[in-house]
Amino acid sequence: MIETRNGQERRSVRGPRAAAIGVRLALATLLGSAGAQMLTSEVSAGGDHSGNPFTVDLGGFNLNRYCADKYGPASRAKLEGPAVGHNAANTSEWDCTTPHGLRRINMQSVAEEQYSQRPIVARPQNPDGANTWHAFTIDKGGHR
Repeated sequence: MIETRNGQERRSVRGPRAAAIGVRLALATLLGSAGAQMLTSEVSAGGDHSGNPFTVDLGGFNLNRYCADKYGPASRAKLEGPAVGHNAANTSEWDCTTPHGLRRINMQSVAEEQYSQRPIVARPQNPDGANTWHAFTIDKGGHR
């Protein structure tokens, strides 16, 4: 999708491609150039068969707690879109309800706030389930 903002074109990416781009951006931000070398060794030493080094599942998110902490005790998480269906995790959006309307939830921010491990990446366990978002980190001990 192409959007225009202040007369400038901007490409908008959604779905699995957006998730892959998000993982790469998170890696670049969290690890910097020195991290690229670590990632290369982690991928060759372990990781999943897709080459993704983020294989340690830290667990899911408490979105209601995230919303309440961020916007007050009455705020709750609300799913906009189907909970289950083709690519639902990447096409449905989670929001926090607030007195001023809905506020979009950034799953990477939730992962960073609810888990202390670094580097960390938020991704769905199943792309067809919007309720399957989890935090993942790298197995630094070489265990699978």
